[in-house]
Amino acid sequence: MADNGGHHPPPANGGGNQDATAGANGGGNHAQYMEANGHGVANWGNHAAPGNGGGGNQAAAAAAVAENGHAEANGGQNHAAAENGGGIHPPPPALRRIADEALYEVLLRMSAAEIARSSTACRRVRDMVGTDAFRRDYHRSRSRRPMPLFFYRVYANDGLVRVHLRGVDIAARASPLVIRFAHADPTVRFADPRVFRIEGSCDGILLLSYHTRLYACNPCTRRWGRLPPLHVDNRRIVGFYAAIGPANRREYRVLYHEGIRESDCRYWILTLSLPDQPARFIGRPTNLDAVGLALAIGITASHEMPHVTIGQRLYWPSQFDSLNVLVFDMVTEIFRWILPPRQVEEDGRLVLVEGDQLLEIDGMLAMTLVSQERVDIWVLQDDIGEAWELRYQIRLPVGQLNILSGYDADHFLSAAVLVEPREQNVLAQCPNVIIQSEAGGNAVKFYCLRGHSPVLSRYMHQESLLMHAFLPMRQGDAINGDPPFFQGHHPPPANGGGNQAAAAGNGGGNHAQGAEANGHGAANGGQNGGNHAAAAGNGGVARPLPALRRVADEALYEALLRMSAAEVARASTASRRVRDMVATDAFRRDHHRHRSRRPMPLFFYRVYANDGLVRIHLRGVDIAARESPPVIRFANAADPSLPFAADPRVFRIEGSCDGILLLSYLARLYACNPCTRRWGRLPPLHVDNHDIVGFYGHGGFNKREYRVLYHEGIQESDCRYWIFSLSFPDQPARYIGRPTNLDAVGLVLAHGIAPSHEMPPVTIGHRLYWLPQIGQDNFNVLVFDTVTEIFWWIPPPREEEDDDRLVPVEGDQLLEINGLLAMTLVLQERVDVWVLQDDMGEVWELRYQLMLPVEQLNLNNGYDDEHFISAAVLVDPRDQNVLAQCPNVIIQSDAGGNVVKLYALVGHLPVLSRYMLQESLLMHAFLPMRHSDAIDGDPPFFQGL
Repeated sequence: MADNGGHHPPPANGGGNQDATAGANGGGNHAQYMEANGHGVANWGNHAAPGNGGGGNQAAAAAAVAENGHAEANGGQNHAAAENGGGIHPPPPALRRIADEALYEVLLRMSAAEIARSSTACRRVRDMVGTDAFRRDYHRSRSRRPMPLFFYRVYANDGLVRVHLRGVDIAARASPLVIRFAHADPTVRFADPRVFRIEGSCDGILLLSYHTRLYACNPCTRRWGRLPPLHVDNRRIVGFYAAIGPANRREYRVLYHEGIRESDCRYWILTLSLPDQPARFIGRPTNLDAVGLALAIGITASHEMPHVTIGQRLYWPSQFDSLNVLVFDMVTEIFRWILPPRQVEEDGRLVLVEGDQLLEIDGMLAMTLVSQERVDIWVLQDDIGEAWELRYQIRLPVGQLNILSGYDADHFLSAAVLVEPREQNVLAQCPNVIIQSEAGGNAVKFYCLRGHSPVLSRYMHQESLLMHAFLPMRQGDAINGDPPFFQGHHPPPANGGGNQAAAAGNGGGNHAQGAEANGHGAANGGQNGGNHAAAAGNGGVARPLPALRRVADEALYEALLRMSAAEVARASTASRRVRDMVATDAFRRDHHRHRSRRPMPLFFYRVYANDGLVRIHLRGVDIAARESPPVIRFANAADPSLPFAADPRVFRIEGSCDGILLLSYLARLYACNPCTRRWGRLPPLHVDNHDIVGFYGHGGFNKREYRVLYHEGIQESDCRYWIFSLSFPDQPARYIGRPTNLDAVGLVLAHGIAPSHEMPPVTIGHRLYWLPQIGQDNFNVLVFDTVTEIFWWIPPPREEEDDDRLVPVEGDQLLEINGLLAMTLVLQERVDVWVLQDDMGEVWELRYQLMLPVEQLNLNNGYDDEHFISAAVLVDPRDQNVLAQCPNVIIQSDAGGNVVKLYALVGHLPVLSRYMLQESLLMHAFLPMRHSDAIDGDPPFFQGL
């Protein structure tokens, strides 16, 4: 049963990796996935994550919508919500058999309210969600789905300030409660709810001002803390952000200004994480007089004009008379500005765009321009504001806006508009209702409450369960003057979150239908993801277990996103419901986004055969699962004209981007997606005097163009550069020469960048980065901007020698960490990881020091005779693991140097490729061919799969 390096096809019953002894009725144990490595190491099981909707938590989220006793206008659907007796029901037997990993992944996709209810229903869930590891993983998962915030405002006559703050879950079309209370404050005239303001939002923490008091609050953990009043007298809060660093040790800072005299504002920073330290004075840090003048007048208060945070910078819309975007670098703590987009007027003039909203799209700054019937979205392609692209045009719901007074008497748009970039939805605030519409302008949901005025806050809120020392207080710790933030929250139901209708207890009711009634049917027909036992002994598709049939579509969808491409393929053979779900373009895009955060290092098992066949065996390393799934495997007749006819090195990886591998095989070049098993032939850009040096995607996710950068040298030291587009194969390669403004860089380019199969670049944003090249007289990192198509370089980190000299670091690997460039330096017993904090290479931080598995390296010849490390070392930044390639084994170790897995195959040499592969199910027109389309000379890429 041990895996000998191949990949067995899915069983006829769609069941995946079952033990052969499993009963035909779906029983039996899962077979443990084992790497046959000659060491007898039986490792972690390869259970697919079933879509179980939360592992025993059948909580529909109707209570999250209706738990405050009001019904929203949602197209006539009423939510059933009631208690059914208060007892904790044991989970159904089928759900008790769900693997911990699957339950963990589904819990990550739930809202904080659903997790709270689930934890009251089951000790297993409670123990799982109470760990720091879960809180961190949940924080990362929810950071990709922030919610716009809005108020339901009412002016009461009873002397109470009534605050009602909600979020908008765009995908679920629900409005979960965030903060709600009614509070008596005699100092406030007319009980005006506007004394409660949002001053900032970062990592799930809201910065809130209430009259003359300032608070930080996490609505998900229901913890809060008091802060100095930085918003009263002559002070204004203008920014709230987290200093760059891991989520569990970030510094949270408040940027504010204080003006003693008119037009003489000075700026300060208070660190919430260090409350005992006074605010730090930074003055008006800028190198531009015009920016200094704007800073002196004072940035608009954050409750009026929120900033957007992208990476290590804060961005504000235009201030005062300038249309430029104001920028604050949180590392260097210097202000500057960048130019806004330009658009062509009817008379042919280029005019600056006066944007309405700044937002973040795929790590890039974007700006919206709201017109009468649509919203234009411009995306910044570089850091200096020179290249803006008009990426999207989203239609407004004109008919609904006309009906609901969204236009004034002159038919100008009066509704406030907020764009959510992930789903390309629009929220439009009319006098009595907020309209949610999709990209085509179709209204999909209305948010309103009788007697209340809905007001968009322009802030986004990320759910987070992280705990912070500066948020020590609970609801009961409020004293006179403190608002009871969570007064309007009902506690989790006593029955542990079984969100059933009241009538269910006496036999008359139906189960509540979903997070928000939005037209979807009942939760129907669950599947367990493809790696559970399928019952029918004759190879037919078994009916899912009764408990799993009740799994909601959304929960199943989210669980499928967590699966590998192979697991998704097996699951789709087991259920028509799963097959229909994973075949949509929307699922392929969402799966692509999800897997982009978990690329796999690639390595070869190489063998030199004597049978005249070139044997190729390429595998990935799933660092978290500690597995090595096969990627490509075949044996093909060798070219007898070669000096070493069966040399596997004739098959090379030339590039990897978005799940597409660029592969050279002898004199042929191919692009191939191992997940969809589609491939295509390309012109031979790697033969004669050509060398491929880069492969990258250009443009937005929905219309990305894939390009190959290569050079051609007719004469020695006279290389010229070209770009070939895979997306437009009928167009010839485009000549770009040696584009650079630096003579020293031009000299390096003339000698030729090292081929990508020898020195792969790393792609971050719209730039490619290479380690120092041969012939370079320094250790600078070479950079290519894919938008401007210009080369330059940045200095490497510097470390202090024993004689106190600062010397440049000669790095071993470039990689990406949270959107930032990083460099590794491999030493005898550890790996230092430096992270670049700015774009000029001036500020590098020594972020991590990962220990090497010294004992295992000694045992497996990882050091040479002089005890210098000879093993090739590759760092995976997400899990802070290290892969070390010894002569006969690849060792995987954690940050502390502890060995967690060995990868080896008897008779084969493991060779790290230094490339990463992201799994992707996206289809591309330039990859038209299937396995059966190979003709003479084409390698049968998936012969062994």
